Amino acid sequence: MRAVDLSGNASELSEPLTVILGAAPLAPENLTIQRLADEIQLSWNAVLYDENYDAMIVSGYNIYASEQPDFEPNADNLIGQSQTNSLTVSLSDGERLFFVVKARL
Repeated sequence: MRAVDLSGNASELSEPLTVILGAAPLAPENLTIQRLADEIQLSWNAVLYDENYDAMIVSGYNIYASEQPDFEPNADNLIGQSQTNSLTVSLSDGERLFFVVKARL
């Protein structure tokens, strides 16, 4: 690496620098839904690995929901975040939702 100031003066080259970009976390698996009166509890297996199957620690999970089965998760359908591998969600009678859970770094 070499630094260059506004006047164009360049420093000596530094020692080689290796940068490894991490892979994304795997998708949570085994999503289960348990009915609790007017709520449901979503739970899933904790994500422990990235796409390269290297061990990783995630900071939590984003939970998305939509009335459409093939929806694209985004900020508009984000319904909650969890630091653990479960979340309880309130439902109205007759309401039908589809869920996506994504691990976040």
